[in-house]
Amino acid sequence: MQILLAATQTSLRAAVEPLRASGLEVVVVDEAEEIVRRIPLEHLAVAVVAGSDVDSGIFDRLPSRVRRRVVVVEVGDHVRTGDSTAAFVAGVNLLVSTHDIGRLPNLVPAIIARHRQLVSLLEPELGTP
Repeated sequence: MQILLAATQTSLRAAVEPLRASGLEVVVVDEAEEIVRRIPLEHLAVAVVAGSDVDSGIFDRLPSRVRRRVVVVEVGDHVRTGDSTAAFVAGVNLLVSTHDIGRLPNLVPAIIARHRQLVSLLEPELGTP
């Protein structure tokens, strides 16, 4: 599973080593637009981005079939980790407080499993790792 991390804020760089240490492949890019260019169409990817990247609407502009292939994790100072209502309103799959960045290695596999379960109803090939 590839984790695409947009290091637009220095706080996001703290997520790189914990994710890599858990065995996940992390690709660090400079901007969220680069994540959009790298979304694979054959399998899922995870985008870890700052709230300002989400606010730009970059993921809202993706065609539905492409958006289903990316699990968007927003990291921010003023969010509550795991707040599913706020995540839905923000148009992301998971919210993570900056203070909880160290928990990403546990949270990312869980949100991937949930996303696979839901999206496999529309895209059966995405249901299995």
